[in-house]
Amino acid sequence: MSVIISILGFSFLVFIHELGHFIFARMTGMKVDKFSIGFGPAIYKFGKETVYQIALLPFGGFVQIKGLAPEPGQMPEEKAHPTPPKNLEDLMDEWQHDGVFSPVEEYDEAQQKAERTELQGKAEQIEESAETEEERLQREAEEMEGSFLSKPLWARFLVVSGGPLFNALFTLFVFAAMFIGQSAFSAKGLRFASMVINDVNGPAQKAGLQSGDVLISVNGKKLSDFADLKKQTINSEGKSLKIVIARPPSTNDRHYRQESVYEECVKILAEHSTTAAQDCADTKGITLYRGTAQTDWPQKTFDVTPENLSPDKEIAQYRIGVAPEWERLGGESTWQSFVLAWDEVNHLMAMMGSKIIKGIKGEENVEVASVVKITAISADTVKRGSEWFLNFLAFLSLNLAFLNLLPFPALDGGRLIFLAIEAISRRPVPQKLEMIVHGIGIMFLLILTLWVTTKDILSLL
Repeated sequence: MSVIISILGFSFLVFIHELGHFIFARMTGMKVDKFSIGFGPAIYKFGKETVYQIALLPFGGFVQIKGLAPEPGQMPEEKAHPTPPKNLEDLMDEWQHDGVFSPVEEYDEAQQKAERTELQGKAEQIEESAETEEERLQREAEEMEGSFLSKPLWARFLVVSGGPLFNALFTLFVFAAMFIGQSAFSAKGLRFASMVINDVNGPAQKAGLQSGDVLISVNGKKLSDFADLKKQTINSEGKSLKIVIARPPSTNDRHYRQESVYEECVKILAEHSTTAAQDCADTKGITLYRGTAQTDWPQKTFDVTPENLSPDKEIAQYRIGVAPEWERLGGESTWQSFVLAWDEVNHLMAMMGSKIIKGIKGEENVEVASVVKITAISADTVKRGSEWFLNFLAFLSLNLAFLNLLPFPALDGGRLIFLAIEAISRRPVPQKLEMIVHGIGIMFLLILTLWVTTKDILSLL
């Protein structure tokens, strides 16, 4: 079920993207021939002027705008040319002299047929050329009416950028809704690990710790944050740790205490700095919902022996096998929630751009995930809860916006480059040349998709 929800979620993001192209195309008077969610044969479709369809393969979609590009698999029409008759010597070789028809008769008949077809074609050309200049202009105007190429540069720019814009707006509104509902996981790039245990494995799982347990103390020392537990684990030298936790009635129970991030920041920095208020200015307006234990929850003590992940190395790396639940963040008002959402979108876009630049420089590996891996991650967030799934969809939507804006052929960013060239040179790039460039880009993307998908499937197996 989680996989189905993940696929539906991804299809919804594609719908949002194509809806951006569609709305701006209609707003600027362009004719939209088809709006498709998915590729391949149509499962369901309706509409006459614009055909709306849901196709068999849900991973993708397209909006077919008149004059922008032909429908996938459709080639421009070409005028038929008569097949020239075979050479007489070839016919003599193919036929025997005792045949019903002689090769000379067949050759003469084929040649006469070709001449008749040629004369008929010339007559049609003369008839076409007989149209008046006014009729020709009217015919061309009708052919260009509602076409992408007939619209001004600003309209075409708006239509091409509409998809990424709608994906980014979707992310903005989802983040704003999460800040309003006090269920965001990050604000301005800030994330806080709670004292609530989320995942358990290794020594901690063997000792009896469970997801949902709230950390209280280690070796008699009260924990102030999750970093304290990591520090004590590293310094344990492999000796047993006495961990005290508070256990909720069920693993789904969570209890949060509201705090001001700004006040917490000033309190911490005031001990070491005289400019704490100034240094913490960016945290204003952020409300923190810290995971804590209820006073009536029973406390339990466990002896956990850390394991060394690098026994062959000089420096030991100890772990006990617990991962924290992330704190929830909110805005102090509806307006502040939208401000925080805007800051978060900008932070993520800057982070993606930084990773691409580092990848080009060779300073960092750029990880590319296929639909298979994205679906697996998305299905995991569905199991964690609706807020996790919604947060992942928002992040994925922003990724779609960012990747589509990259200046690569066949992507929206590649089309925007051609529009920018037209704006600078004051004349459009030849359409045939642009289609060839985008065609090469599509082939490269298909090869990359196939390679990444195969790699992800093999890694899952």
